[in-house]
Amino acid sequence: MSFDFLRKFSFHSLIESLLLVFIILSPLLMSSVQFQLPNIHGEVLPFSLLEAISFFILFIFLLGQFLENKLSFVSIPVVTLFLFLFLLILQFFPLSQGILGLFSPATLSIYKGFSLGSGNPLTLSIYPEASVTWLLPFLSYLAIFFVVLNYLDSKSRCKRLIWIIIITAFVYSFYGISYKLLQIATGTNINVASKGFSTFTYRNNFAAYLEMVIPLVISYSFITFSFNKKLVLMFMGTIMIAALFFTSSRGGRISFGISFLVFFVILFLRMKNLRKKIATYLSIFSIFLVILVLLIGLSNLLFRMGGFFVDKVDYSRNHMNTESIQIVKDFPFFGTGLGTYWEIANKYKTADWNGQHPFAHNEPLQLLVETGFVGFLLFTLFLFFYFRKVYDKWSGRNDPYVVVMTLGCATGILSILIHSFSDWVFHLPANSFIFFILMALVYRIVYLKEDPGLSDIPKRGVFLTKNTSLVLICILFISLISIEILIFRRYRAQEVFEKVVDYRNNHGIHVSSLVDKVFVEEIDLAIRLNSSNSLYWNTKAELLTQLALMQGSVNDLNGSIEKETLLLTAKSCYKKAINLNPTKAVFHCNLGKLFGLCRENELLFQEFKKASLLEPRNKDIINLIKNFTF
Repeated sequence: MSFDFLRKFSFHSLIESLLLVFIILSPLLMSSVQFQLPNIHGEVLPFSLLEAISFFILFIFLLGQFLENKLSFVSIPVVTLFLFLFLLILQFFPLSQGILGLFSPATLSIYKGFSLGSGNPLTLSIYPEASVTWLLPFLSYLAIFFVVLNYLDSKSRCKRLIWIIIITAFVYSFYGISYKLLQIATGTNINVASKGFSTFTYRNNFAAYLEMVIPLVISYSFITFSFNKKLVLMFMGTIMIAALFFTSSRGGRISFGISFLVFFVILFLRMKNLRKKIATYLSIFSIFLVILVLLIGLSNLLFRMGGFFVDKVDYSRNHMNTESIQIVKDFPFFGTGLGTYWEIANKYKTADWNGQHPFAHNEPLQLLVETGFVGFLLFTLFLFFYFRKVYDKWSGRNDPYVVVMTLGCATGILSILIHSFSDWVFHLPANSFIFFILMALVYRIVYLKEDPGLSDIPKRGVFLTKNTSLVLICILFISLISIEILIFRRYRAQEVFEKVVDYRNNHGIHVSSLVDKVFVEEIDLAIRLNSSNSLYWNTKAELLTQLALMQGSVNDLNGSIEKETLLLTAKSCYKKAINLNPTKAVFHCNLGKLFGLCRENELLFQEFKKASLLEPRNKDIINLIKNFTF
């Protein structure tokens, strides 16, 4: 018996410790944009750790169950979620031309119009590598969601998790405000849209992070009986609200204001016997806010709000929404593939500006673009059925802790969902991680017992024989090793690629032939580790082309077998990159320039025409085609 207790304690302690580390460090290590974008480097390690540790936590949880010869988990509406995951996997599945044309005629048109030959299978995702890049983090969020949902089986565990979330958000808020006040005091305050706040590289994302946590602070301060704790929590909440306003995020402020109003209106209507307490609480909280405004200044807290009411909608976001709607019209049912918004958006650009956005600044609209109406409907139905079950249970509860804390978690979720219509708040791991923890918390808290007579949370499970458990443990180990190897290979490949790109950016493209040969070997290593990344093939082609040009003048190319071999290999690599990612205009430009060097003018025109069709508003491509010397 003591051995079983120690085993359970060890598994639970390990799971809780890893979750706490995630909560504390995620705003520090995972608060910048998802990696794997050509102009963003240095993020591969934290994101790989996020994925690896998430799956390891899931492994520990399942291993603990198998060792007890059982498999038991909380019952939630998962049918639509499983169907959504099936759709994401279907986007990788090779299809024939006939079936692809039936499912998505626009996708088949992309392949026919811009790919080169039949070197790659036809898939619903126009760039499967980008889809894998975003699918792995999403699966890791679901892994954490599943573990937290099943691990939080007591009020004490819920409290510990909530306190860690609150304290972490307060520390990062306090740091952000302190740094901002220092900037204001020294006259170095730079508050523009491209700047971050606290440890976040994008201030709107930090606002979204706080929107989820502030309702937890308000809820906890309302139900605690200790006056000292209540004051401390109110102070912490005030600092977080100040930090949210200091981010100058218009969407964050509006989303928080709406959710704040919804929280107190529902609480006022739901807890009729506590209305005096609610009014007293609001009064104390208002005093804290007034003192804060007097200390900091209303103009600093409301910076940029005037521009919102004058300009109504940011110019670029308005264009992106219009362009995204057009993409949805062309790819209505199954979308372009998870994570492929950036790959297709430039083809539909209507504004004459060279800026590129990897995200739509509208999460629901981007989900529509990437998964179509089928994917959007499935995920929306999952959220609907999930929260309908929470509401059905919540409406019959009378325990103040359950009622208020459930409402606080739900309000935080509501706030970021509202904010998601104006920013890419879910493409930040730190935010998505907290979002799914709140999803699990709201479900567990609403089922917390207030007396032994209440029914337990609904569960599904099965008892296992020892032999079955042993087989499942072996499968579990193999699965963990396989996915960890996959994550490591992708991490290592990206690390090698970034080293090459960073060196060439710092020292210029024209480096010595010896260095270029070393880089070719490095890129070959990256390709061996992850052959589906088109950027690796494109970079290898650039290196081979540069090596060929170093052999002599262009006029002497036909006289050198080595030069011809290098150029032929470079062409092959460019074609491979294009077949992997046919909508990348720069790849077509690069191949076109190579055709120009080889005096293959007809093929040059073809590739330049494709590039201009893929990015018709890109002035760099227009000037390249106009000024290219044959």
